[in-house]
Amino acid sequence: MIRQLNQLGGDYGIVNATFQINTSAKTLTVVPAVQTTPNNFWFAKYDWQACFDLRGYIGFQFELVAPTGSEISFTLTQKSADCVDRLVDSVYVPLTKYITPNGQKQTVLMPFADFSKNINGGNFDFQHLKDWTAVNFSPADGTSQFVFSNLILKGNCSLPATNSQAAQSSAQTSAAPSAAATKASGAEGIKAGAIAGAIAAGLFAL
Repeated sequence: MIRQLNQLGGDYGIVNATFQINTSAKTLTVVPAVQTTPNNFWFAKYDWQACFDLRGYIGFQFELVAPTGSEISFTLTQKSADCVDRLVDSVYVPLTKYITPNGQKQTVLMPFADFSKNINGGNFDFQHLKDWTAVNFSPADGTSQFVFSNLILKGNCSLPATNSQAAQSSAQTSAAPSAAATKASGAEGIKAGAIAGAIAAGLFAL
């Protein structure tokens, strides 16, 4: 199996859809394949060999151009404490909880608090993340495009960094969030560490 690794050693993949990374525009475009009932997903990992510890982070923020009336669900997938076995996913949260897609670029902020439970009602273990997954892109018509850009892994400044690679990259490229972004997050002391022109913490292979 040939893996497409990014600069920080993570990888990503897709099922029943295609994706394209434009390094000039700094975007990721997902086009779902034709399906009567959407059954597709795109995932991104921070470490292809092991788990990733999210405990020092509070959420994802990204920009998205999605068709009017479209939908996506998002989940965090779980590994066991030894990072070997796949366990139960977090709850699945719809895109429309955060925005109403209108065909224009919109900012999406997803607090990890929204993913604190798994689909069985238990607590999600943020220390042992497998990947971040976008599922059931709709419409699944073979032409609709979902364009992601500027994905930021938001850290909580009151907590120590838990992943040295991500912390190093964030330190090298960090930028203070705008007043609007800080207000939208509803929290003080948040830092946004973004890889310039890429999904933060290495989700894009540039």
